Amino acid sequence: MPLRHMIADALIYLKEYNELSAKNKREKSYSSSGEFLSGLTKTDRLHPVIGLCIYYGEEKRDGPTNLVHMIQVTDDLKPMASDYKMNLLQIRSIEHFHFQNIDVQNWLQESTPQ
Repeated sequence: MPLRHMIADALIYLKEYNELSAKNKREKSYSSSGEFLSGLTKTDRLHPVIGLCIYYGEEKRDGPTNLVHMIQVTDDLKPMASDYKMNLLQIRSIEHFHFQNIDVQNWLQESTPQ
């Protein structure tokens, strides 16, 4: 599951990068060859992508929530391996969460398996 979330987030970042790069090319916004080659100016910033996996299963989810837990890597190489964390909300433990938006709170409570 962390791999699917990482790919989805990367595609969202890629879409935004492509839009910024096309805008910069159209407006000739580059002030250096490095900016031209990258497609981005030094002041360009991407918006953060915050993904949330909502798990509805009756059983507690026991799968990995980090990419590093899905790959086979020796302990000495693990610090160098890129990791990706998946944000997970398990509906079965909704009583531990309180939301400011009452509609969200009610929807989640009604969705909780009995």
